[in-house]
Formats: sequence, C-alpha cells, structure tokens
Amino acid sequence: MKLGRSILSGVVLLLSTSLGFAQETSCFGRVTVYLDAPNSSGGRLEFGIGARNPFEISVTARIRAELEDDGFLTYSISVMHDADVLYLVDATSDGTDSDDMRGFKLTNVVDNETGTGFISVLVSDFGVVVSPVPAPDFSITRADYELVAPLPASLKAAAPVGDTTIETRIEFINGLRGQGQPVGNYVQYLGETRVPCTESLEIAWTFPRPGFFFRGDANADHRFDISDPVTILRHQFHGDAEIHCDDAADTNDDGTLDISDATFAFNYLFRGGPPPSEPFPEEGYDPTDDTLGCHD
Repeated sequence: MKLGRSILSGVVLLLSTSLGFAQETSCFGRVTVYLDAPNSSGGRLEFGIGARNPFEISVTARIRAELEDDGFLTYSISVMHDADVLYLVDATSDGTDSDDMRGFKLTNVVDNETGTGFISVLVSDFGVVVSPVPAPDFSITRADYELVAPLPASLKAAAPVGDTTIETRIEFINGLRGQGQPVGNYVQYLGETRVPCTESLEIAWTFPRPGFFFRGDANADHRFDISDPVTILRHQFHGDAEIHCDDAADTNDDGTLDISDATFAFNYLFRGGPPPSEPFPEEGYDPTDDTLGCHD
C-alpha cells in the first residue's frame, strides 16, 4: 500500500511520539477522546438488579473537538480492559463517523504481552482530498464486549447474603501493540501532536442474592411465553429440560412443582386465566413461605 507524503509524515510523527510516550503536564483541552455506551451517564454504566441481558456491551470511542477552523484531525488511541472481567468480541471503525474520513486507517484487537484491548489510528488524507472533522462530537471506533467474570460465590450460596457488585473500567492507556509498534493516545492537529484529554468508562453489575426471579419464567429467558410450560412438562416427564429456579416454575404458587404449574401457565397465556402471583410480571423475591428456591 502506497501512502501519500502527507499521510506518511503524519504516521511517522504519531509513531515517533508513541514510541517515547511523552506526557504533557496537561491535556490538549480542545480535544477529548472518550468512551460512551447506551444508557451510560457521566462516564459510568450501571446494570442494576433485574437488568435484562446485561452481559453484552457495545462501547463507542468518540472525539469531542472544539476546533476553530477546518483542519484535519489525525488520531491514535490505545484502549485497554481487564481480561478477567471482559472479553473483547470485536472492534471496528465500520459504521462510525470516521468511516467517511479519507486516509490511512487501522483498527486492531490486541491480546498480547502489552495488554488486552484495541488500537485505532486514522491519518486524514489532506494531501489529496481534504477530510475535515465531520462534527464537533463524532464516533471513531465501536467495540463489543462480553462479561466473562465468574459470578461471585455468594450468588450461589444457599442462604441470602445480600446483593453483589462486579466493577471494571475500560480506559485509555498508552502502549498496546498490534502488528506494528506500541500505540499511544495522541491527536495531531495543524501539524502538532498533542495529548488529548481522555474520559474512561466505568461499568458495574449488581447481581441479586439467590431467589430473585419472576414467577412463570421456568426456562430463565426473562420472558413468560409458551416455552415456559413446555419446559416444565419436559422437566417433569422427559428430564431433558433444566429448571434453574423452582420458585419461578411454581407458576400457581402452591409450593410444589408439578403438571398443575404447566396447566396454570397455559390457562393464563391462552384462555384468560388468572396471572401468576408475585413476583410477577417484574422480578423480585418470593413473598410465599415454602420449601422451593432458586439455585445456580
């Protein structure tokens, strides 16, 4: 691949800075590189008790720029995470605002001795076609993560011990190396390489103590539909369906798990029968004193 002289000079300037990881006493206040996610606020994303599908997270790296003229903006970012908590499924600039900017582009998932995370580089092709910053706040890279941290042992305990929280951070840290040299967090504007301000993303999951469910959800898919009474029947008569929470499968709340629970569910779903008792339709704890419970 041939690089234009302007692109090549930008790459060389960024790499020469990255290799030394020179740090300024203060960041370049006109440019901030930050991480954003749906429902995040103030750099923090929280999944509370009862959150649906909290194990997959889509995070977007963005640039907030306050530039007074139509210059191009070259950037390189190095974003790390804790591999014991999160697994990075993919990272790409496809579909982001930077997708429309001309120039040399590179995004790599990194998992080696320098750390785990992703790097992303863009050097605008101002030597051929001017590619101005698309907006004062624009997206540059999207990364998809999965929660892989094992649930705390307290969540599998037989007795309630209170709610448990797992916390982690995705942050801009210099030094991840893809196929080339280590990459730092820098922007180049009007020929000068600067250290941008950065805003990381904190993520917290709060898991309830054992016994948090909603009645009728026999197959633990966070829905109440025909698959739940089918799960109960298969569990009772074929043994090929697993029930993780007996209380949830006790649809009629009589303290036993049998065919009458499937019948109750069918009547509610298709014949206008009474709804299950609390906790329903939202998740909660069983107000009924019986011998049933929830397990892993």
